[in-house]
Amino acid sequence: MSRRIRWPKQPPPGLRKKLTRSQRSSVFLIHEQNAQDLAAGRGTPQLLYDHLHCALTWLIVAKDLAKRDPETFGEALTVMQATNAACDGMIDRFKATGAVGCSGPELLMAREAVPWMDALAEVVDEDMAIAAGLAAIQALDDIAPLLMEAIEA
Repeated sequence: MSRRIRWPKQPPPGLRKKLTRSQRSSVFLIHEQNAQDLAAGRGTPQLLYDHLHCALTWLIVAKDLAKRDPETFGEALTVMQATNAACDGMIDRFKATGAVGCSGPELLMAREAVPWMDALAEVVDEDMAIAAGLAAIQALDDIAPLLMEAIEA
């Protein structure tokens, strides 16, 4: 006889558990450190992966939130889309030269994205943040082997 598994019903999005203060502080520090390292020219393959992962994670979150409330989250979505477009240039540069760095506009976009990513971290629920982070890892599967090879070299 098979038993049907009953999953607990999720509360509506506005009532789900948010990231803790400690989790948000860690996220804020990562965003700021990545932007500072890019600005200082301290680009490494690990930094590129971290930056790409952050940008893509928060794009996924912004898309989800903007679907629910386009008026509130539309601008965040626009900024995160532009940030991810700027990341494409960084990926192309790395693939062509093995160098990790930003052009002027890419660096400006990375810096502009920091407060937006931090603001999204303030409002996202924990489950959505985790799901977005995992989806970003899967989306980076094509570039990850190149970066890992460079990190290990």
